[in-house]
Amino acid sequence: MNFIKSLPIILILVLFSSCGPKQLTLNKVDYHAHNNVAVIIHQPTTYVGKGGSQGLLDMAVTPQTKYKEAVQLLSEAYTSNIHNSIKEECQKIYDYTGKKYLILDSIATLPTTNIGKKEVIDYQYIKEKYKVDQVQEIWCTYGVMINYYGFIETDKYIFVSIDSVISDIERQQKLQQYNKQNKVKLKGKWQKNDYAIFKESLNNNIKLSLREFNSQF
Repeated sequence: MNFIKSLPIILILVLFSSCGPKQLTLNKVDYHAHNNVAVIIHQPTTYVGKGGSQGLLDMAVTPQTKYKEAVQLLSEAYTSNIHNSIKEECQKIYDYTGKKYLILDSIATLPTTNIGKKEVIDYQYIKEKYKVDQVQEIWCTYGVMINYYGFIETDKYIFVSIDSVISDIERQQKLQQYNKQNKVKLKGKWQKNDYAIFKESLNNNIKLSLREFNSQF
């Protein structure tokens, strides 16, 4: 029993810190060529994660219910705003570079195709319908990360992760693969139904993440 209690749960740390796609620096020669690009911004998603060292019994007594409730409220209040902020940032980037672009908002209506066992958006359809040469897909995940030592909380963070892939449709070549996660430590004592510390940290993290995203162009 002591062995089970002290067994470190490291899977979530591995998934959370190293499962992102490999970075591919933007190929600016191809990217800034006179090609049209379609930008697809997926709806932001939320996540509550655990880190640190926990045994099975520790996990049982730390269900994170209060944080899941907080993240759910944040999602209701912020997901639409975050989506719009990413959209506005993309507009700034493309207006500045002078590259021709269009942003596709009705993602649910786009047809999909299967590549191997994975279902993906049909780029060929987008190329033919919208007369574009490149596609940029953007994903954003945000939420709360709690570190534990046993059943004791040691640190709490608001995290924001932005992933972006720019692809040349004709050549089936990636011009950029970007993945960056930022964590901002939550300061202050948690009070039930008081989400002020979450909101302030999330706002600061979104601004930081978008600045870093913009710097890639």
